[in-house]
Amino acid sequence: MINDIFRQGIVQSVDSTHGTARVKYPEYDGIISANLKILRQKDAWTPSINDDVLVVCMPGGDGEGYIVGRF
Repeated sequence: MINDIFRQGIVQSVDSTHGTARVKYPEYDGIISANLKILRQKDAWTPSINDDVLVVCMPGGDGEGYIVGRF
């Protein structure tokens, strides 16, 4: 179950206006997430397309989650 909470993916699109991005999960047959919120710290980091990122997904949720950083 913990494997479903923490996922590694590749950014497919970024919506800077809303602070969200969509992520492709190669380990999950290449599915692409819905728009995920990007957690921001002091530097207001925004991922770029093709960045490898760490995503925290809500357990038992319907695809909601947060992009917490890049690798």
